[in-house]
Amino acid sequence: MALSWIDHHGTRILLNDFRHLAEPEALAQLDEEVHLLESEPGKVRMLVDVTGAPILLGFVARARALAPRIEVRLEKQAVLGITGVKSVLLAGFNLVSKGVPLRPFPSEAAAKDYLAR
Repeated sequence: MALSWIDHHGTRILLNDFRHLAEPEALAQLDEEVHLLESEPGKVRMLVDVTGAPILLGFVARARALAPRIEVRLEKQAVLGITGVKSVLLAGFNLVSKGVPLRPFPSEAAAKDYLAR
């Protein structure tokens, strides 16, 4: 499942798995994320995994456009798979973001522990 709910130490976390998705699938999943977040009654903790995902400029542009709708729905967010050029894109994304920054982690366990605190 690309979008799924997981539990970590009693904390409900939305897992948004973009691993290895091509642009059409990634864009569709981003839209699905927005609809899911907007249907939740409260703020959400989210883990995003972009491990092995290509850098898709159309996806980055769409994510920036949707950011105002997403950011207000998040309490915390963590991201996996940030290496190389992706770290530069993440830094830029976080710089212009007005909401909760995407915090990179080297492991899923560390990201989940952060989100559960």
